[in-house]
Amino acid sequence: MENLSTQGDSCFQLADLQCHTALNTARLKNLQSEKEELERRFEEEGKQLRRQQQEELQALEQQLQEEYNTEKESLQEQHSLQLEQVKLQHQDQVEKNFKLEEKITVLQQQNEELRARIEQNTVITRQLSEENANLQEYVEKEVEEKKKLSRTNEELLWKLQEGDAVSPVKLPPTSSTSFYRCASGDSSPAKVRTLRR
Repeated sequence: MENLSTQGDSCFQLADLQCHTALNTARLKNLQSEKEELERRFEEEGKQLRRQQQEELQALEQQLQEEYNTEKESLQEQHSLQLEQVKLQHQDQVEKNFKLEEKITVLQQQNEELRARIEQNTVITRQLSEENANLQEYVEKEVEEKKKLSRTNEELLWKLQEGDAVSPVKLPPTSSTSFYRCASGDSSPAKVRTLRR
């Protein structure tokens, strides 16, 4: 009887172990399936995330490239406008410099002409000064000569009025010449020089 009881207990324990083993095997399969499902979902989500990141990166690169191209075109246009303005300013400056050089050349020519005229006027002024001095000297001599002639004429008139005709006065050559000059009224420098001889 004891052997039968022992065998019964052993069978019961064995069945219990088999049941537990079956349950554990089923749980293991379930866990394995869940693990595989999680790995599959993780892999799909990873692929989707990488794909999304790649798309976002491409969109960002495309946006940056478009912004770069737009900014580049704007800068190139501004640079072209600035270069054009610089060229125009340079051309205007060259034209102004050319006109200034022409004006400077004309002014230099005018300055040379004025300098020549000043030198010529200086020479003429010096000549006129010399001629004026000579003329002044001549006029002073003429005035003095006329005074002498006037005194001689007065003396002759006085002697004529005194009736000194009985004994004719023999006038010196200079007096007669002076009287002749006074009577004729010609007192040119050429005749004065001739009469003095």
